[in-house]
Amino acid sequence: MRHLNVAVLLGDPRLPYAYAVDGRFGHEELEAVERLREALGQLPDYRFSYLDDHAALIDDLRALPPDLVLNFCDTGFRNDWELERDIPALLEILGIPYTGADPMSISLTTDKALVRALAAGQGIAVPNETYVELAADPVVLPSIYPCLIKPNSSGGSFGITRDCVVHDAQEAEAGRTARGG
Repeated sequence: MRHLNVAVLLGDPRLPYAYAVDGRFGHEELEAVERLREALGQLPDYRFSYLDDHAALIDDLRALPPDLVLNFCDTGFRNDWELERDIPALLEILGIPYTGADPMSISLTTDKALVRALAAGQGIAVPNETYVELAADPVVLPSIYPCLIKPNSSGGSFGITRDCVVHDAQEAEAGRTARGG
């Protein structure tokens, strides 16, 4: 019986990663990969390879295309979160089937205002929201406090910290200034 060749695509631990606490992959991330290797190693009829060297990624995929890619690379190409959608785009260009969201889905779901509008349009309860354009002059700050000021274009909780909770206009303005708005 032929084994299914599966490539597990991961972030690159050799490169900086701005969203990690110390700007690099830490012990927890590396431990998670080891546990993944152990778990997948228990599956019969599959051969797993692990691709985490982004400098060689394109060449590796072209030289030995896998039957399937488990796309666990949510860090983006070269650990650049803005290039997260480029990973599935690359796999599509190379004609390699993969798991996870396609490039368009990643693009749409990283726009929090759009996701909120789509959810509200489907009757899903969503919190009140005001879009604040930090580059506008004058900046129109939220009118209801306390509130959470978060970046619009990022996935998951990226960019959300304890400092995003503000209790009045003065804290909102201080946060806007700290974020470069």
